[in-house]
Order: sequence, then structure tokens, then C-alpha cells
Amino acid sequence: MHFPISLGLLLAVGASAAPTAVPTVTCENNASDGTVFTAQNAEFDIICGVDYAGGDMGAQGVATFAECITLCDTTPGCVNVAFAPWGQCYLKNKNTTPTANPGIWTAKGKKGLSGLTCVNNFSDKKTYTTHSGSTFEIECGVDYGGGDMSA
Repeated sequence: MHFPISLGLLLAVGASAAPTAVPTVTCENNASDGTVFTAQNAEFDIICGVDYAGGDMGAQGVATFAECITLCDTTPGCVNVAFAPWGQCYLKNKNTTPTANPGIWTAKGKKGLSGLTCVNNFSDKKTYTTHSGSTFEIECGVDYGGGDMSA
């Protein structure tokens, strides 16, 4: 049995999907202030003109604020970023007292620390289950001497 298929349907089926665009996020004229940026692993509150001084994990040059947020999203222990619009991204591992700074664009993780990390003992006493079903209890700052299989 044959069913007629229109050429339009064939073209639609054969078309490739366009790549997903990264949303534009900016503090120019406070455009994104108070919005939420959804990254792959977490959501971030956008706060224009505020810095959480301290907790610096390092700085890296980036092209956009979105790239800075994505870098934090994929870095264990990162809870917020301070982005300087000339392209400098400062990753932070703690939220301190907010300070007004009109030259800084902040993205603050809504859930705080994510992933497995012993920064601030975040994962201490948590249970981790592997894809195969094995479970491990995380113990930060503890070493059981001996029995090493390799380094």
C-alpha cells in the first residue's frame, strides 16, 4: 500500500535543526537585571552592579557574560561569577556580603554549590551512586592510609 507524501513534508523531514542559540544576557542598561539564566546544570540569578567580594577561584578571559556563567556552571565548587564587561570572568566558591559595584555583572547560582566538591565541606557525608549502582559516602578531609592501587 502506498501513501502520498507531499514534497513540503519531505523537505521538512529532511531539514536539519538549527543549533540552539545561547541566550543573550547583559547588564548594559540593566537589561538582564533580575532575570534568571538557565545553564546546563543550574539556574543563575542575574544581578547587575553588585559584587560578592572574596571567594575567588581564579579569573579567565571570556568573550561574553553567558560564557562566564557557563564556565561557572561546569566548574565544581563555583557558586557565582563576577563578570567585568571588558571580558574578565571571576569564578567564586562562596557568597559573601553583596557590595555595590557598577562595573561588575554578577550571576549567582540559585542552589549554591553543585556537583561533588569538598569546598566548604559541601559534599561531606553525602551519598554518591554511580551509573552502575555502586554507592559511596563522601568524606571530606579524611584519608584511609594504605591499600592504594595506583596513583
